[in-house]
Amino acid sequence: MKKFNPKKIIRAWSKEVLEPKSDFHNCLPACPFAKKSWQNKRVKIQVCQEDDWSDLTDSIVKFDDNTDVLIYVNNNWNHITDTEFDARVDIINALGIKLDLWVMSSHPNHEDKPGFENNEDLDPHDSMYMVFVQKHKELVDASDKIKQLGYYSNWPKEVFNEFITKRKLKCDKK
Repeated sequence: MKKFNPKKIIRAWSKEVLEPKSDFHNCLPACPFAKKSWQNKRVKIQVCQEDDWSDLTDSIVKFDDNTDVLIYVNNNWNHITDTEFDARVDIINALGIKLDLWVMSSHPNHEDKPGFENNEDLDPHDSMYMVFVQKHKELVDASDKIKQLGYYSNWPKEVFNEFITKRKLKCDKK
């Protein structure tokens, strides 16, 4: 049986899907900051050890300034529906915002977002769920900068509101 190597899978996906320039994102990469975070060794990958995510909550409490993103992964995802997964992410965001952290996520049952369609050979979304933990204010500030460059100009309004507006409103309420 092949050993689960999330770092190798996610790094390949980042190089091939997130880092190249994208027409959909106005010639910016799908994730404009991914390459630099990898180069600076500021990406941490943690494999889920506890079905209740207590290990993730421990990592959130210990999240430090030397990390741009913590990617929490599990390839044994069938025990959690996408609805329960999304509910957990919402709870973590409600608590994480107090620590200036924000969570974005991907579950194998989620639909691909426009502009993030994957090369099927490199698609980690089909084999694992991923939870991305980042500093909230830094994420909002970076989002504001790339918005000025037209990054979101092709995003459907409902997708923009679901991800960007919702996150920014939380920043304004702190």
